[in-house]
Amino acid sequence: MNATSPLSPLSIHPRHAVEAKPPKPIVPVATDLALSIETPDTGKLHLSYWDVWYALLAIDMFAGNLDRLALELRELRGVYRSEDAKRKLSHLRDLQQRLARAGIGVSDILAALPPDLTKAERRRAYGRIIKHNQRSRELSEAMRILPAERFGDIALRGLWTPFPVSPESYYERLRAKFNWERFHGENASWGLAKKLDAATEAALKLEDKGMFGDALASLRATLTVAIELVEIADDSFGCIGQSFQETFERYLVLPRQKTGVSIEGFLADLLELLVFEDYGFTDGHTDGFFASLSGEEGDFCLAYLRGRLTVLSAWDLDYQAEEALTLIGQVAAEQKRFDSFEALAGEMGSRKWQRIIRLADASVRARKRDLADRIFQAALAGEDGGDADFLAKKHAQLLHGKWSPDPRK
Repeated sequence: MNATSPLSPLSIHPRHAVEAKPPKPIVPVATDLALSIETPDTGKLHLSYWDVWYALLAIDMFAGNLDRLALELRELRGVYRSEDAKRKLSHLRDLQQRLARAGIGVSDILAALPPDLTKAERRRAYGRIIKHNQRSRELSEAMRILPAERFGDIALRGLWTPFPVSPESYYERLRAKFNWERFHGENASWGLAKKLDAATEAALKLEDKGMFGDALASLRATLTVAIELVEIADDSFGCIGQSFQETFERYLVLPRQKTGVSIEGFLADLLELLVFEDYGFTDGHTDGFFASLSGEEGDFCLAYLRGRLTVLSAWDLDYQAEEALTLIGQVAAEQKRFDSFEALAGEMGSRKWQRIIRLADASVRARKRDLADRIFQAALAGEDGGDADFLAKKHAQLLHGKWSPDPRK
């Protein structure tokens, strides 16, 4: 082809030439790296666009206060976009912890941002965090795995290292006996429970043989499998729940000193299970257990639960935090830590009547009616909780010389 060929580009008249359009700018994905900041420990903190948006939104709307932004997301969590808000709140809490570990704040992020990036991302921050529904490919790790799932997995099978015989192998063998690919109707729950009962019977035979470590591991594995089964089965008949409770009762009375498990390891695993078991399977089945512990063991339980309460609250796991507080009250009552009752009642408020009645009843039984009076006063002093009227009624009965922990009386 020569230079004058009709097909040659040189033969095209300038009038008909089409100018090449500049390529569209690539819009970064939310999880892409936005910038890195030198930290006081001479390391680097890598921040995604998500992190930058949170920082900019906090600066523009809440004077740089991430906790105030968290309150906004907590409000959204309770309305029509609850799942979306849960994910964004989880990422915010993760960002706060990363910033705290690095020793830097929101103002440091702003100072490190180039002006052009600040201007461009400031426009996107509000829309992406407060308004936008996220695509799955843009979810950060903290968004994909929510705190309830992460901590729940730890409670079910994440604290088995101190067990001299790991429950893991028993867990895998028992789990293999069930079909996890489908949902099981209520008529199938009896068959599922029968397999759980067989596992418990096998564990008791191990105990009879003196294999206490294996018995402990087997029973603990059965508890976890039972909880997982409820998630894929209709237990309206209560068959799985009953199997769990029978296994749990055997688990608590197994002679721990013969199993070789450290008391701290056993108690930490148990307390996590109690906090995250939310089907009511353990309700009432630990009554008196903490009274059997030594003073030092009681101290461990109270310190452990207090630490978990702080962590759970920091991750907005309100329900589990309340469960931890309820357990603190139970340990204190059964260990007769009377000097802590009044302060605990103030902390508990009137949100749940059972734990206040527990503290008051322990006081009355110890002939400390004046303490029971102060417990009610402390619980009723704050903002009205859902059980304020009932607790006020029980308080009035106490003041008139009558007392019964029974809510029907």
